[in-house]
Amino acid sequence: MERSVSVLLPVHNAQNTLARNVATVLDVLPELTDQFEVLIIDDGSTDGTEEVTRELSREVPHVRVARHDARRGLAEALHTGLERTDSEIVFLRDTVDSMEHEVHGDGMAQLWRLRDDQDIAIARKKNSQFGIQMIRREALEKTALRPTEAFLKTPQPVCAVDVETRDTCFAEMNDFLV
Repeated sequence: MERSVSVLLPVHNAQNTLARNVATVLDVLPELTDQFEVLIIDDGSTDGTEEVTRELSREVPHVRVARHDARRGLAEALHTGLERTDSEIVFLRDTVDSMEHEVHGDGMAQLWRLRDDQDIAIARKKNSQFGIQMIRREALEKTALRPTEAFLKTPQPVCAVDVETRDTCFAEMNDFLV
């Protein structure tokens, strides 16, 4: 069965790197599924990010944009993104930053292999300073937690797993509170 995918990219002042990172994501997604979208959540950027996001959404049909007028932080950016998407699988970055760190498609591909694992609600692939997560909405709904609560507010989210170690204990999950 073909799964639908949304990629949430929360950003702040990312005008210099956003187009390149979106291109990286768009290179990977067609290899995973035909049903995908990229939602950029501009968290109150004050540089030219808003113009870059508008241009990307005009040029690329799979790209959509949500914008906060003022900076609200990661939790609100993720909440906005999750409210505006309904895909079965959601990938998201665990930071709202200038996206100085490259998005690596291999992390999404590794997480994608776990998409049908019924025991996983949230999986994480961590690089040096940031990570990318995959949320399986169906499994997360069974936990009775909102995705942002599971991801941001519980010390050990139900059925969370690290893709490399298969470790289900994420002591650092609370580090993402903004």
